[in-house]
Amino acid sequence: MSNLVDTSGSWEVLKFGGTSVSSSENYLKCARILASALEGSSRPNVCCVVSAMGGKPKTTDLLLNLVAFASVRDEKGIDETVQIVMDKHSKCISTLSIPESERENLLRLITRDIQDIKDVLKTVSLMKWKPSKIQSLVSGYGEVWSANILTAVMKGTYPDGHYVFRYLDARLVLCVDETVEDEQTIVWEDSSKLLQEYSSPVDDCQVCIIATGFVARNTEGVSTTLGRDGSDYSASIFGKLLSASAIYIYTDVDGVLSADPRRVTGAKVLGEVSFNEAMELAYFGAKVIHPKTMQPAILSNPPIPIFIRNTFNPSFRGSRIFTSSLTHKERDRCVCGFASIDNMAVVNLEGSGMVGVKGVSRRLFGTLEASGINVVLIAQASSEHSITLAISERDADDAKRVLHDVFSRELKLKHISDITIEKPCSIIAAVGDGMSDTTGVAGKFFSALGESKINVLTIAQGCSERNISCVVRGAEATRALRAVHAAFRLSHQSVRVGVVMSFEDSLGCALLELLKKQREKIMVAFDIDVQVIAVANESRLMYTDNGGSITKGVWDGSGGSGDFKEDKGAKVYKYLKSHVLCEDSGYNIIFDCTADADVSLCHPDWLADGIHVITANNMGLSGDKVLRESIARKAYGPMRRGGRYLREVCVGGSLPLGMEADWDLERILSCSDQALGRKFGVSEQWEHVKDRLDEELAARVAECRARKRVLRHVSTIDVGKGTVSIKFVEVPYGHVFAILPPGNACVRFFTQTHSANPLVVQGQSEGLENTASALLAECLNLMQGGVAGGVFGNGGSNTKLHRTSTSLQLGGKINSTEDLRIKAVNSFGGFMF
Repeated sequence: MSNLVDTSGSWEVLKFGGTSVSSSENYLKCARILASALEGSSRPNVCCVVSAMGGKPKTTDLLLNLVAFASVRDEKGIDETVQIVMDKHSKCISTLSIPESERENLLRLITRDIQDIKDVLKTVSLMKWKPSKIQSLVSGYGEVWSANILTAVMKGTYPDGHYVFRYLDARLVLCVDETVEDEQTIVWEDSSKLLQEYSSPVDDCQVCIIATGFVARNTEGVSTTLGRDGSDYSASIFGKLLSASAIYIYTDVDGVLSADPRRVTGAKVLGEVSFNEAMELAYFGAKVIHPKTMQPAILSNPPIPIFIRNTFNPSFRGSRIFTSSLTHKERDRCVCGFASIDNMAVVNLEGSGMVGVKGVSRRLFGTLEASGINVVLIAQASSEHSITLAISERDADDAKRVLHDVFSRELKLKHISDITIEKPCSIIAAVGDGMSDTTGVAGKFFSALGESKINVLTIAQGCSERNISCVVRGAEATRALRAVHAAFRLSHQSVRVGVVMSFEDSLGCALLELLKKQREKIMVAFDIDVQVIAVANESRLMYTDNGGSITKGVWDGSGGSGDFKEDKGAKVYKYLKSHVLCEDSGYNIIFDCTADADVSLCHPDWLADGIHVITANNMGLSGDKVLRESIARKAYGPMRRGGRYLREVCVGGSLPLGMEADWDLERILSCSDQALGRKFGVSEQWEHVKDRLDEELAARVAECRARKRVLRHVSTIDVGKGTVSIKFVEVPYGHVFAILPPGNACVRFFTQTHSANPLVVQGQSEGLENTASALLAECLNLMQGGVAGGVFGNGGSNTKLHRTSTSLQLGGKINSTEDLRIKAVNSFGGFMF
């Protein structure tokens, strides 16, 4: 059908929601935006659709309350509400910069309309009921008043004759067919003819129609409304009737967001969204635009783009909704956004008697339909052993009752084993046109949930591949949204960090300084925000819950800001986790920068609570067998659900070995010098053996020098044989172990492909900055997937120990006589397993 309206002049449609016209100041903001549109480069004609005054309380709600009060003959409620309506509009009109005559006309109009409303309410009061036709009639007056107010503002501001401002009551032109039950159809031909009068050009002036939203008329000429989001729908209808070049919907947000900003702090405005993506997001809870709003724009020829913009930030471009979007086929960027539906329940029918039996699904869904229960999501295994569906939580009890009734025979015969309900639940949906034909999207989506320890109850995906939906428990919904949002690089992944340091620990301070310097760079490079939430030593705990980050300056008391508190006590480590651990955060990390055995006892508990432990404290690995096994169960067990244990700094200092740790052998290699000495009873007799050791070792060094060799402390693991040794080895002057600078270490890997010439990792392994850097690298390795998937997908460590044909040697330079003596004690006897 061709439009009948004369569109020789270009048209744009603007719509202002209730929040945009909630006060006199906001009416003026709308007037400036409207004037800017008229003065645009193409100087279009403009149709402006206006909602009723918003604010608290909303005008439409007040008018509906009047009908409700009348239906129960509450005269006091009617009088009080009428006064609120009148005061709300009078206050707004009295503060507008409009001619006094216009102000008087507006007040006279509202007073007359309120009297008409009271007359209608008398009928409702006599009949003691509130028919929908009466509600439609009364609730539409708010748009009439609002559109008249904006028209007066525009006429008073731009009286110079360049523009023609026309107030339009949409009930005079928008015609809908209500003959189909629970459905409305726009009568386009009639509406187009009726609009001709208001859209006709006037000489060289631009036409500006200011129309009421929400309201319309039916084919019998009776007032009606367009229902939920009716004003947005009105704007789209006018856009189609006028063949507009664009439809601008002004609201109180900057555009379509990638997630609910109340749950995902990093949610961002999507510059481009397709009609299909917007519909999916709207269906799954996005509040910016209703699917029916887009229908007239899509049906127009050509389709009309819809822009979502912010009345209170008009210079921001907002979101453009059109036939296609910017989502593409890169795995990290193919999802445009995530949405959720809360307060859901999962219904599950399960039983062997359902397999191959016809009519089960028909009876199931027919029963729910007959009971007025809407099914939001459906999943069924190909075995037909079970059917799972999601419904509103408020319908859960009714659903269980009616399903037990209709399947009573099958339940009695055990053909259906049970009908279970789980609530409250939430549906999490990933939406994006770019998901189609992009491999690995589903894997990335569910890996992100798994990494955040989210249990998925059921899964659904259409063959269009535009939407992946799953159901999770309601308490985990926010954490789930944040995890998947960050996984697809739509926001920073927030990481909550705690740092444990010794009383005067320079390593902990070096780490705090490094985290401060690198925080912004890490956000830019990796989309990860590392927030130091808590810092503790033997006597003090400092924490912040405001999203800030504790720095070395704050810890030292020399600067910083935030809501910090202290907790004196010798065992503050036990309380550290209560501040670091957050159920809505996918990554909670504690850095152990101590060499404290008491702190290492906390490692299993932290891991069990889902906190990742990154440690430079090797007391946990060199402690007693019970502690080592407890750490192993929590961190490396086959069914692990706790945190990860990252201890590479204990193994190779700051060298990037990346060795995976399910080896008891490696734990021996990880032993600290003092801990190992204590383990073999040497430390208790240290003063007695020190002098003798010095003499013996000095003689051995001299003998090596005479043979043109040097003594090096070498640890060896032979994975194939299952052996570990830690001992002194004489190496020639030119050997890689011999030429190590002070503070450096060297690791040689002998593998099947590097048997004659081993793979060598060499570099400085000591020093505060290096060790702190290695700890931070472990954190990034965790996030990037080097340990268990991470937010960037599955990755691997740099090098790994395998069970066959692999051995490793770690050589360390001896820097002093004391160093030589300590290493001699720790090399006592060597070890064989």
